[in-house]
Amino acid sequence: MAPRTFLCRDCPIHGGNHYVRVVEKVAHAAEIQLHRRPAPNSGSSETTPDLPRLLSSLSLSPVPVAPSVTQPTLSSDNDANLADWMTALVLTDDGPDPYHQLSKLFSEWSEVQEMHAPQIPDEFHPISVPEATRSITSLLANQKPVPHRNTKGQTILLKIREDVRVALQRLEFTFDHSISREVDEMRSILDAASETVTAAGASLQALAANYHLKELRNEVVSEIQVLDRHIDVVSARLPRVPAQPDTGPVRYSAVHIFSNPIADLDLIAQMTLLLVVICNVIIGLGNNPCNFILDTVKAIIGLVMSMNVAPDATNDAEQLFVLEQLPSNLHAALKALKIDSKTTIYAVCPSCCFTHALTEDKVTGALTYPASCQNTIIGKDGPFNCNEALLELHHQKMRPIKIYVFPSFEEWLARLLSDPKIEEMCDKACDDAMASYAGEKTENVTNVFQADFLRGFEGPQRKKLFVDRGSRM
Repeated sequence: MAPRTFLCRDCPIHGGNHYVRVVEKVAHAAEIQLHRRPAPNSGSSETTPDLPRLLSSLSLSPVPVAPSVTQPTLSSDNDANLADWMTALVLTDDGPDPYHQLSKLFSEWSEVQEMHAPQIPDEFHPISVPEATRSITSLLANQKPVPHRNTKGQTILLKIREDVRVALQRLEFTFDHSISREVDEMRSILDAASETVTAAGASLQALAANYHLKELRNEVVSEIQVLDRHIDVVSARLPRVPAQPDTGPVRYSAVHIFSNPIADLDLIAQMTLLLVVICNVIIGLGNNPCNFILDTVKAIIGLVMSMNVAPDATNDAEQLFVLEQLPSNLHAALKALKIDSKTTIYAVCPSCCFTHALTEDKVTGALTYPASCQNTIIGKDGPFNCNEALLELHHQKMRPIKIYVFPSFEEWLARLLSDPKIEEMCDKACDDAMASYAGEKTENVTNVFQADFLRGFEGPQRKKLFVDRGSRM
């Protein structure tokens, strides 16, 4: 299909009638206006060309500098053309660092002032036209191509591979000459290699996926995994350092427990949430009955809102805002109240019931379970590894055959002590127990704190009873 055109009559540029495509009509009209505009500081009929024609009018001629090197030069007849060329070069030049420098078209003047104000000279010295021409010629002859995205990613991957190879070479040398080296020196080399693996994994995770660099990325991942396995081998040869027990207080942030998750909801949505949750948690109704009650309440709310609305009208913005806050089902209501505690899912061995937690891959950052059981069983013939399979294919993914959901003790204790009444009851029980220990021992035990075990059970501090809380909670 031929493009649509229109007839340009008496065109001052082409000197007569000619046809122009419709999509270029606006651009051609602007070109005519620029053509008819008189040149500055001139009474003649010369016109100032627009930017595309200006760029195409640059007169470049190769001047031999070396047998195999040519350098372009340009000629300028007057200051006006030189200024136009300079404007075109400034707008089209990408600059020395396209990734970090400010944009010439979209940056504010305050940003430019903040970044470049200390570098701007206080005064300027005039330069001659030949000197400016030589500067532009030098700029045209030494334009650097903008680095491609693939080139930048390739540079990062090559740098990671170089660091990994250096760490691996040093670790292998340490392993071969481990007899003549001190243990502390070997540990420092091992720690440096571990930091290299961690840094390489973080860099790979931050690097965007690129199809063209997939093969190089896989090679780098393989070399990082080789270094990680060498770290395991070398660390196994070093003597183990006994872990020092941590006797300090356990820090746990319970800010999320004291925040009201439904405080920003409308009162109607809050009452609906509480009704559905009470029906499930306290009354004991199942999912289907609770969802039926929820749908019924939502229908009643919608009918009440439509009582004062015309039949063909819709709800206003405030009513729509309330309806959007209503939960869609029981699961959404429980999730909105955040009553579920934090849990950890372990993969359980089907044979020996040994639990395995998720492990994070240092290279890819993925959380995975081990493929087989890592437990060591003491049998009649000596210890042996279980090696029972832990995973099987479910829904196109390897998942644990058997799981164990373990709730967080810190989360449970934080929720328990977040209630002031429960905290007061705990303090009173300890204080009453301490007061009873001062008297004679009773034969009839009516409270667990009167038992012999708790009467002699010490707390974190030696020779101090557990119930002797002092100023503590």
